[in-house]
Amino acid sequence: NNITPLGLIVVELVTNALKYGRGTVSVEISRETDGLTISVSDEGDGFPAGFDPAELHSIVQILATLR
Repeated sequence: NNITPLGLIVVELVTNALKYGRGTVSVEISRETDGLTISVSDEGDGFPAGFDPAELHSIVQILATLR
């Protein structure tokens, strides 16, 4: 297992929350039976109506597919 893509994903999500979000940024990590769940949140309004992350080609999606 290579932890580098995971670290880069967290950094990218936190950077985006700081850049586009508002208020406090929180990172939560929980262990699941088949892996980890990572949640990055801020106090902003969230994504706009009609936002579909499947339409993006983001660095997070690319890194998430690395094995």
